[in-house]
Amino acid sequence: ITADPKTETGSSAAYDKYMSKQHNILAGDIIFDDLAERFANKIYGSEKGDLRLTLLWEDLQRHITLLSTATGLEVLDAGGGLGQMSIKFAREGHRVLLCEPSVEMMTRATLAIQESAVPETVISLAKCPLQTLSTQFPGRDFDIVICHAVLEWLAEPLPTLGSLLPLVKPGGFLSLAFYNVESIIWKN
Repeated sequence: ITADPKTETGSSAAYDKYMSKQHNILAGDIIFDDLAERFANKIYGSEKGDLRLTLLWEDLQRHITLLSTATGLEVLDAGGGLGQMSIKFAREGHRVLLCEPSVEMMTRATLAIQESAVPETVISLAKCPLQTLSTQFPGRDFDIVICHAVLEWLAEPLPTLGSLLPLVKPGGFLSLAFYNVESIIWKN
């Protein structure tokens, strides 16, 4: 499962060419290509990571219930990383667009999606920076936009947040989660 931001089909070479044109958008942003293994093993491959996902999912259940329709929801997983939340939504019968700028994270998400056995038609993948979503998918909006542990890695988080808001359908929800800088206290 690979996707070009414009057509939702493509190859790694097309993505690399596209990303080389995006250097001004990504200047100063931290992309997880070099951190993917650490992120997968030390953060999400731990009890703490499992707990984080469980708590986020439980919190989202209330909003999913309020919005649910017979045909399912449209969900944007902006900066979807390893794809865990996308897979959870897909298993519930919702359609998901997972956006991730990191080639390595997208590769890991693709493998996780394939291993999850959710139908490939339920999760679409887009390798593109969050800052370009509204231009990559004009006129598209979502019942739920997820942006978990992403904004703190961006050089300019507020404009990015502003670019996500128009992607939320009227009456929909934007779910934000941030790294807790105070968590170091709990680590000791």
